[in-house]
Amino acid sequence: MAKLSGSIAAAVWLLTCGCQVHPGHPPQSLGELRRWQEGQGKEFTRRTILLHNAKRVLLEELPADKRVESLRVVEKLGATEDETFAALAMGLSEPSTPQPVRLAVLAYLAKHGYPGLAQHVVAALPHAKDPKLRSAILAWLEENPSPNVLAEIVKLWAADASPSEQDELRYRRVVARITGRKWEDALLTALNGEDTFPRGSTIEVLAARMPEDKLKEQIAALRPQTRVVRNMQHFLQMFGYLPKTRKELEATCVAYARGAGRLAAAAALANRWQQRYGYDFNVRDIHLLGHLASDPLRNLLLRRQLKLELSQIIAARRKNTPAGFLGTTSKFRGGLLVDFDSQVEILSMVDLWNLTLIDNMMSRLRYRMALKRVMRQDREDEQTQWRGRISYDQGKAEAKLYRPGERTGDDAYVPSKRFHDDAIDCMCFFVAHFARGYRGAAGPTKEELAFSRQQNLYGLAMTSLSGNRVNATYFNPQGTVINLGDFSLEP
Repeated sequence: MAKLSGSIAAAVWLLTCGCQVHPGHPPQSLGELRRWQEGQGKEFTRRTILLHNAKRVLLEELPADKRVESLRVVEKLGATEDETFAALAMGLSEPSTPQPVRLAVLAYLAKHGYPGLAQHVVAALPHAKDPKLRSAILAWLEENPSPNVLAEIVKLWAADASPSEQDELRYRRVVARITGRKWEDALLTALNGEDTFPRGSTIEVLAARMPEDKLKEQIAALRPQTRVVRNMQHFLQMFGYLPKTRKELEATCVAYARGAGRLAAAAALANRWQQRYGYDFNVRDIHLLGHLASDPLRNLLLRRQLKLELSQIIAARRKNTPAGFLGTTSKFRGGLLVDFDSQVEILSMVDLWNLTLIDNMMSRLRYRMALKRVMRQDREDEQTQWRGRISYDQGKAEAKLYRPGERTGDDAYVPSKRFHDDAIDCMCFFVAHFARGYRGAAGPTKEELAFSRQQNLYGLAMTSLSGNRVNATYFNPQGTVINLGDFSLEP
């Protein structure tokens, strides 16, 4: 018999006690069990099969998939024996139990209402990706509410992008049962409570389920006990804005920490744009707004001036682009509309300013010569794609490269923690498609558009073309893509 440790050895003794030894082995898979049910191998009783497979679930030296398969046999037989449940529960406490086995056993015991699982539920919730496991845990928590799991329940709820109607009701009932309050009141109280509570997940749950006006009203009415609630109330008062995701919430905290004076100036400019052009503030815009607000030679430019200048610049560049380059003069690329004039009316003032500043940056000879060096270095580095961020610095857009968190191949970039931290305060991120022989179309890939949306960031894709040219294509989190045209890297 395989070696067993501590509590599992005791459990196996419990399971094997009184079992008669038979030649061969009882059914150990659903396929073998089906054949037994059809009349083959009837020398094994149901109880023998049940205890044999329960023992296999606990055997350390069996592969995890074999152990889970034996659990499926136990489940199929409809075990109700107390000693079987108790032995399986002891396996949950064994540190060496593999995660797939642990989660499968927990789902099985929770489904049958086995008590005393609270500590195991807390440990398993972050890993409860499987819908069946999630439903079993939520059903168990309805009957066994525990304050220790509230934070993990909120995280799981926020991460569950599209819960079934049944699971959604269970989330609400579990929170209500744990706190003794309506679920929305309980989460608002938790948001304004201790700093260790997952406030990002809490605001995502609330924002996805409460009318925006009602949520704003209730957060404004809170008596602030935490820095996060004070930040949200400050942004509500100055911008009429409430973050809806953990990323946005983090950005409001960073912006607030960098000074109320900068926020006041940014709010004044944002409110002017709102009154004139219907601009809707988003915290990702605070970098540009804060810098533009302190630049009187620029911030008074009207929307029509920005539109006209960009239209003329892009049209002139398109006219001067040699025929046959991948940047092309087409309004469409890969099925996406990329033409500026066709989309200008859906662009915000921030989009127009981003485009203006990026176009100026790409047009500077110093920048294009630096870009030529970067392209050469990128092609020598075949272990990662190159990316960075663009910020507003003394009236100009400036780009800065960031090392990846991991090096996983020439067409992939793994953002580092520093990249994520610094990207909270920038105009946009950029990605370089400079690999020799790059086969993709100019502009952002589907993955880069998704990254822009998920991270709430504007983006710039630079793609190297033949003839020592680079195409620059801008995109925003709403999925709008604008081709700025092709830039020569020659002096």
